[in-house]
Amino acid sequence: MEDPKKEQLENLNALKYSSEHLLGLVNDILDFNKIASGSLELEERDFSLEHILNGIHSIFHIKAKEKNLKFTIKKDHSLPEMFKGDSTRVAQVITNLINNAIKFTEKGRVTLDVDLADEMQDAYLVEFKITDTGIGIPKNKKDKIFNSFAQANSDTTRKYGGTGLGLAICKKLLEFMGSDLFVDSKVGKGSEFSFFLSLKKSDKTSLQNNEYEIDTPDCNKLDNLKGVKILVAEDNKLNILVIKKFLKKWQVNFDIAENGLLALDKALTNSYDMILMDLQMPVMNGFDTSMAIRETNIPLNKVIPIYALSASTGIDIKHKIEEFGMNGLITKPFNPSELYRTLSKIIFNKHVS
Repeated sequence: MEDPKKEQLENLNALKYSSEHLLGLVNDILDFNKIASGSLELEERDFSLEHILNGIHSIFHIKAKEKNLKFTIKKDHSLPEMFKGDSTRVAQVITNLINNAIKFTEKGRVTLDVDLADEMQDAYLVEFKITDTGIGIPKNKKDKIFNSFAQANSDTTRKYGGTGLGLAICKKLLEFMGSDLFVDSKVGKGSEFSFFLSLKKSDKTSLQNNEYEIDTPDCNKLDNLKGVKILVAEDNKLNILVIKKFLKKWQVNFDIAENGLLALDKALTNSYDMILMDLQMPVMNGFDTSMAIRETNIPLNKVIPIYALSASTGIDIKHKIEEFGMNGLITKPFNPSELYRTLSKIIFNKHVS
């Protein structure tokens, strides 16, 4: 919707909040089930702790400002910038804890302290501490808050929202990483959540080649994708509506296939610069469709970039899309700016990490 009226904007904001809340609930349940079933796998790659902290600050300082809260991050200067580990899960734990701290704090401050607790031969023991001046937790409820779908008081969900899974996921993730989550709290005074992580030393001293950025040529020019031809295999009507809107705006030539069999037929009879492939479709799913496209005797179809469209971002999904011949993953729901940069990266560089 272009230039919505004030009353329309209020409705759109309400819808956005509801959809984000629902997506958060679904993701929480998926994560918790993955951990409980033992199917979660941890990545081990070089990452910048500084980059994570900067990203967290950029997200939460606005949220804190909206509530007139002071949000600060204090990092021990003796800590190196680079580590080895699962940066996604580290960031997930910190993000959940800070989000909770801001949600349950009406006035005062929220602080993240990151300190070097010990240095070993091949790793650093890092302490993370999140403190707030919020509502606090009664002594007899401290154990309950780590249970699935549980919150300290019965009216907490009604007043503050949330799934009651955030702390349970944090605790499970930390246990999976060989750690634990500690809490110290006083009702009406605030809470302190802390944990220690053993993070392996990295051979790198800093980010190299802007590893966390998508370097897109002339990304801000709307004619960057003009004339590019893309096949979109997607059966969800709302997703089709959204992606068509933006592809038209970016002057992309595109075809829509609402099931995998139609996508395969279009890939056999047309030439495309890339394919966006929903994984869950009727008639033929995205995995089998991608494999079928790769197995055709058309040379282009063996090398054309095929990117999965999915709300799931786990390592198991990433492994499976590689197994079925896809090049990577684009997450749903679509952020228009990120989608534009990602498509530009794929088309002009033929790879997105």
